[in-house]
Amino acid sequence: MALRTASGIRHPLVRAGAVAVLAWGALVVAVYYSKLWAFLAGGPSAWADFAVFDGAFGAFDALPRAAARNVAAVVGATVTFAAVQGAGALAARGCRFDSPAWDERLAVRTSLGFAVLAFTALGLTALGLYTRWVLRIGVVVAAGLVAASLWRRRGQWRAGSVWEAVRSALPGQRAMAVVSAVAVTIAFVGALAPEREWDALWYHLGFLPDWLDEGRLAANRWEYPSLYPMTWELVFGTGMALGGSVAAKLLHFSCLPVLAALVHGVVRRHFPGTPPWLAVALFVTTPVVLWEATTAYVDLALALHLSVGLLALVRFASTRAVGWLAVASVSLGMAAATKHLALPAVAIMLAGLSFHLWRRERSWRSVAPAVVVVAGACLLLAGPWYLRAWSAAGNPVFPEMHGVFGADAAWWSDTAERGLDAFRNQFGRDRTPLTLLALPWDVTVHAARYGGTLGPLFLVLVPGLLLGRSARSARPVPWLAAFAAAFVLVWAAPFSSFQMRFLVPIVPVLAILGAAGAARIRDAAPPAVRTAAGVALVALLALNLPPFTPFHEHDRRGWQGWLTHVVHQIPLPVVVGAERESAYLARWVPAAPAWRYADEHLGEEALVLTFSGGDHLLSDTARIPATAVAAWPATFGAGAGEEGDAVAALRRLGVTHLLVDQRLMARTPVEELAIHPDGAMRHVFEPVYRDGRFVLFEIRWRSVLSGIPDQ
Repeated sequence: MALRTASGIRHPLVRAGAVAVLAWGALVVAVYYSKLWAFLAGGPSAWADFAVFDGAFGAFDALPRAAARNVAAVVGATVTFAAVQGAGALAARGCRFDSPAWDERLAVRTSLGFAVLAFTALGLTALGLYTRWVLRIGVVVAAGLVAASLWRRRGQWRAGSVWEAVRSALPGQRAMAVVSAVAVTIAFVGALAPEREWDALWYHLGFLPDWLDEGRLAANRWEYPSLYPMTWELVFGTGMALGGSVAAKLLHFSCLPVLAALVHGVVRRHFPGTPPWLAVALFVTTPVVLWEATTAYVDLALALHLSVGLLALVRFASTRAVGWLAVASVSLGMAAATKHLALPAVAIMLAGLSFHLWRRERSWRSVAPAVVVVAGACLLLAGPWYLRAWSAAGNPVFPEMHGVFGADAAWWSDTAERGLDAFRNQFGRDRTPLTLLALPWDVTVHAARYGGTLGPLFLVLVPGLLLGRSARSARPVPWLAAFAAAFVLVWAAPFSSFQMRFLVPIVPVLAILGAAGAARIRDAAPPAVRTAAGVALVALLALNLPPFTPFHEHDRRGWQGWLTHVVHQIPLPVVVGAERESAYLARWVPAAPAWRYADEHLGEEALVLTFSGGDHLLSDTARIPATAVAAWPATFGAGAGEEGDAVAALRRLGVTHLLVDQRLMARTPVEELAIHPDGAMRHVFEPVYRDGRFVLFEIRWRSVLSGIPDQ
């Protein structure tokens, strides 16, 4: 249904639909922000617990160390990003890519440049040359060549593109640009803070020191993520070599402004009448996206490669330019080499491209070449990682799809699979027809069940697309909506996990659709409510930012129903040196003090069997997790009365120490674990370190072997 009739008068049903959509939005906001209304009703006393910053501002005695850490990280990340741009420019030229739009050039060069950097690093690992000094020399030389090239072309510089976009915007759009700038600044501050997130400390960064020391990749059968695709981890290692772990975080952060620029340009060129700064603000203020930009996970990087690949396929479908097909092939291949999640996304894109080309040409001969080229590039670029997993564990997507491929017993077991399934199943609800129909509402209002939040605005604005197609609307809307819907269906499939961060790759698309929906609501709504709705929209965008995260916790009761994978407060104190890094990490990573003690007091021959996790980067001491398949006979696989089996397993592994989480042990009956510190083997565990959460024991092997306690 058109927004206007042939005479130009608004259709009354469309206006009624706009009112209904606005009412729906008011309902969503009213329910979603129940904590905000309760907070406001609490009066001034409610502000006592409202915290803007993460931590307290002390005497700034850590300022010199914090300044050195920040400068090293910014310089290292900047030099690496400059090298990425140079490599990306060469790769774009090799792909015969050209575009007059600066945002497209920036996004394409960044995506291709990271691909060149990652696969160059992969080649260095094959030669045993993936070391700090090799990476430093190579990146600095590449960045120097880029700087020299820019200096030679200094007369052609064109500065101020972003500022011009802001200055030319309408007042409401400028407000959204300001909110976007605040969001990016908060993300930058968060990226400067020491890494504290579980997966980043575990394997995104945690494996890298050993790789950089040895010069090559190492598959550790005690740590199943070591068989994941590690393309972006090699990028992180390059940043770490030049500026430490914070530099690695900043490389991931760089994907945020690059994607924001791409979203702005796509909306401005292809969605006439849609406010581009609204799309940018929707993207950068999405809480789980903002959190991703502060840490060394890979979902935001995956979003960059998939977004560039999607744009390139759309442009190829309309222009048949070979350059766009080449860009799509490399970007989607890089995505597939970054994370298993990319595989269904690439399949959805290729299915859409095939349908579009077949509908236009009515001949599969016009479809097959493009699909074969993209699929072949994905196999070529991502294939080594999947072959590596297949060769080591017998499963190309290890540990996923265990029921289909199985796995080598040294790497995986049915018990380990049940444990991983238990972790996955803690997210979301059971997949019944009713819960799947209610998924958009549930994933928004009850976001804590999904480990993060997108905020309420997508559920408010995307329904505006149902108001019809205006004369100014863009043709890509149905295709983008179909891609997002198909991706969500895969995300909701039984073999997937209901983790909110797995939706990050489609948030740029959702932001464009949300902005397009807002434009249709604006065009169809009564004039009297447009200004008020615009002001409310800016306010809701601001509420997406920390420190307003507690208002998003609709289901929180104490520590139940609290949001993860979001930024609650801004970690400015540790960034500016008002809080020591050790104190900051001790607050967020409880095992950090214990591992610091281990590094300072245990020898190189020590091997710690640990019941902690998400802290690998914080220690150089060798470890084996209690959940590892090899450790299972000594830990959860040996109950009371099976102490002999536990001892034999510990001897085979060469374990010298045991790190115990006292909270975990307090919930574990003595009869469940043979090595329980309060069980029959308690006389062989000598505590050498103890704090309020963890105890580090030394195993008295003389007592174990003699069967009597030491005197």
